[in-house]
Amino acid sequence: SQSIHQQTSQPTQSQTSQVPQSQASQVPQPQTESENLESSESVPPATSESAPAQPTSESERVQPRKSRQSNHYWFVDAIDGEGVSQKLKVKVRDAHNLPTGLRVVVNYDDNFQPIGEASGLLAGSRFCFKVNEDLAKRDVMFKIGKLWREYRCKLWNEFYDLLMSRSDLIKNVPAGLNMEQWAVFVDYRLRPSTVNMCNRNRDIRKRQIIPHTGGAMSLSRRRNNLKIETGKNIGRAEMWKITHKRKNGIYVNEEALEIG
Repeated sequence: SQSIHQQTSQPTQSQTSQVPQSQASQVPQPQTESENLESSESVPPATSESAPAQPTSESERVQPRKSRQSNHYWFVDAIDGEGVSQKLKVKVRDAHNLPTGLRVVVNYDDNFQPIGEASGLLAGSRFCFKVNEDLAKRDVMFKIGKLWREYRCKLWNEFYDLLMSRSDLIKNVPAGLNMEQWAVFVDYRLRPSTVNMCNRNRDIRKRQIIPHTGGAMSLSRRRNNLKIETGKNIGRAEMWKITHKRKNGIYVNEEALEIG
């Protein structure tokens, strides 16, 4: 009876081999606690590769890059809607967010050029021009024309390809333009007279070997500052000499010395 009990309690090798392979693969195998820990650590979650981990707090979120802040202040005159004047100490960004009706006053010199610190902040209706309307319109149109020319050059430099034909250039229309306008511009730039003018201007720029020391300040503003310091008007010839000398009073190069 003891042998019979052992045979029934322990399956023989022949009995286990008779289990179908499909069923044997479905039978779960026991695992120890250490094996369970190893398997849980080695197998990553199903979504770990498909979705990145989300930040759990505000401190972990990537903060947007802050733009460069300017610490330069402008001391300007301002006038409100009732004609009351006041002094302002503003930054560039403050000048574009003035209260409604408050405008910065821009003065002009005898040569009809904007002067004073306010001239560096010109921007549309936020400013009050203390000149006649035609003169203010002339200055604004001059700035618009300058920006327009720079934009045309930028477009041509980006979209022109020497190996492309005229039809291919016309088909490559920049965003924001219609094909008719772009075709007219392409024909203008491919015109022989325009090509000759561009080549001539490029040669002239190469011959401009005399740098100036005026910096970013406009000549009108610098002339006005010199007028305040010296108490006399500065002519064009004298202004040219000043803007082509270093701080020690020496000309920038021999070519400037010969002209000066």
